[in-house]
Parts: sequence; C-alpha cells; structure tokens
Amino acid sequence: MSNLNWEAISAISNIVLSIFTFVGIMITLYVSISNSYYKIKIEFQLRDKWTVRITNKRNVPVHIRNFGIMYTNDQGKDMLIAGENCGEDSRLGWNEAKRFLMLESEVSHKLLELGEPEGKVITAYAYVKTDDGKYYKKKMTKVESRSIESGSM
Repeated sequence: MSNLNWEAISAISNIVLSIFTFVGIMITLYVSISNSYYKIKIEFQLRDKWTVRITNKRNVPVHIRNFGIMYTNDQGKDMLIAGENCGEDSRLGWNEAKRFLMLESEVSHKLLELGEPEGKVITAYAYVKTDDGKYYKKKMTKVESRSIESGSM
C-alpha cells in the first residue's frame, strides 16, 4: 500500500472531475438554449365536432395570430377552411391552451364554398400562425366536400 503514487491518483481524479464539469456545463447550455424557443403542440379530436387545441409547451410566451383548419388545393395553395383570429388576446403562457370548434358538416360545406367539386376528398390540417409569421400545421383527416343537406347528421 505504501507504493501508491498519490500524484497519479490525484491527476486521474482531476481528469474525471473535469469531464463531469464539462458534461454539466454542456447540459446546462442545451437546456437554456432549447427553452428560449417556443414549442407549440397541436392536438385535435374528430367526433361530431372537430376540436383543434393548441398548447404552449415551453416557458417562453407565444403570440398566436390565428389558428384553425386548412387544406392544400390542387395548385398547391394553402386554403383556410375555418379559423379564429386571436387579435389582442393572442398571448399563450407556459402550458396555456386555446381551442377552436367546428362541425364536420360545416367543414364539408365550406369546401364547396371554396370552389371544390361535390364529393372531392381533401386532407384537412390543423394550423397555427404566430406573430413572427411562422405556420405550424398537423395532418388531421380526410374530409369529403358535400352540402349540409346531403351530409348525414
């Protein structure tokens, strides 16, 4: 036991502690950078009423310009089916949420109003537009364009 080189043991422990310190600093840096950007979670339920729910999942406030339901037409242009303009009440704090409700029959009828032929099937998206102009969208479901009278209620 007396032949132990305490300087070598001290050097090894200094190296190990330096590595742990570096890893700790990198984790702290990653967490601080990732929390400075906002993250929006888009959820939806498809029953007789379609519900689009947006939630802020970070501690940075999000300012929502509008959100709702959209689709992409044959020319590749995003078309708004229905949405809600948030106006002054646009700030979402951490874990706050907003909801938008619409009947499926209203969505189908709105497609006809937007010029889609009767019976055409499109893919609907839930979307969010923020104050900085970014769009976030999530694929919801396929819906057929039809008039309210011909739809099953």
